[in-house]
Amino acid sequence: MEQRGYADTLRAVGKYAGDMLERDLVVLRLLNAIPSLDPFLLREHLRNNHIDVAPCYFAISEGDQTRMHNFVSQEMARLTTLAGGSTASSNSQIEAMLSTEVDEKLGPLRETLGLTSKDFREGIFGWRGFLYYKWSMGVFWPDVIGVLREINTIQPGGGVSPDQKIYLPAARRNIIEMVRDYGNHLNKGADGL
Repeated sequence: MEQRGYADTLRAVGKYAGDMLERDLVVLRLLNAIPSLDPFLLREHLRNNHIDVAPCYFAISEGDQTRMHNFVSQEMARLTTLAGGSTASSNSQIEAMLSTEVDEKLGPLRETLGLTSKDFREGIFGWRGFLYYKWSMGVFWPDVIGVLREINTIQPGGGVSPDQKIYLPAARRNIIEMVRDYGNHLNKGADGL
C-alpha cells in the first residue's frame, strides 16, 4: 500500500478508466488503516468514512452462525425462562436475529421497540456485533492465558543490566494485570446483555 507506483500499477491491473480508481483507492486506504478485517469493526469504519457497502459482504459464515446460535441460545435461556417463553419460540427469534436479513419475523419486536426498519436493522447489527465479540472472547481467551504464562516465564537472552532486572518483572506483572483487568471489564459488560 502506498509504495512507489502503487496507484499506477493498480490502475493498469484493474483496467481503470478516468476517475474510477479514486474511490477504490480511498476504500483500500481505509482497509489498510484498520487493525482488523472483522466484519463489525470494518462496517462501522467504512460507514464512518461515508462508504456504504452491501450487507452481503458482512454476512457471517454458516459455521460461525451455528456456533453463535448455540452461544446465543445459552445466553438467552435465562431471559426466555424469566419471560415465560418456550425454547422453540426463543430458537425461532434467535435464528431470525442472526440471519443475514432482518425480516418480518422480527416485526413484532421492532414495533414493540418503536423503531424504524432502518434503526432496527442497525440495532440488530450492533447486537450481533456485541454477541460476536463476546463469543470470540470465549473462544480465544484460553490462548491468551497461555501467552500470559509464557510472558511470565520468558527470560531475556544475553546480558541483563541491574535496571533491566528490576524493570522486567514489573513489566511482566503490569502486562498480565492489564490483560486480566480488560478481560474482566469485557466480561462484566457482556454479562449486562
